[in-house]
Amino acid sequence: MQREYIYSILKIYLSALIFLTLWRLFFLIYFSDLNLIQNYKYDILNIFFLGIRIDLTLLAYIQVPISIYMIFNIFMNKFCNKKLLTIYLFTTLSIYSFLLFANFGFYSYFGENINLLFFGIIDDDKTAILKTIWDNYPVIYIIFIFFIYLYILFNYLKRTFNIIKI
Repeated sequence: MQREYIYSILKIYLSALIFLTLWRLFFLIYFSDLNLIQNYKYDILNIFFLGIRIDLTLLAYIQVPISIYMIFNIFMNKFCNKKLLTIYLFTTLSIYSFLLFANFGFYSYFGENINLLFFGIIDDDKTAILKTIWDNYPVIYIIFIFFIYLYILFNYLKRTFNIIKI
């Protein structure tokens, strides 16, 4: 039974890795001059390889609590709680996805990835920042897309762990 959990988790991580690679490709196509991409194919492949390594590192950090939980259950002769695994993975992947979406908006406005400047926004005039975001971006559309994404993610996790009701 524990083996089924491991296969399910590996399937989820492989899907997450594919999604993150596609997200990186979308980001590159959206913000880059396609003529320049032709000139730097080797460098772009190296960037994608580095990105996959970073994504695998992140997924490994997400996996640590799951591994501890599964090892604990093996020693206690219990089965893992599918609902708990689903909620944990949904929460961690949702937070990471939110950061990806925020990075996309941050890059489109400032021209660089999230850095310390992002955390300085908290100290700035929040009303002016929210007005700028509201004026420059289709906020309702973005929130709608993000919630559709979260719905798809949650249903994918449920289906992967074969949970009928949660």
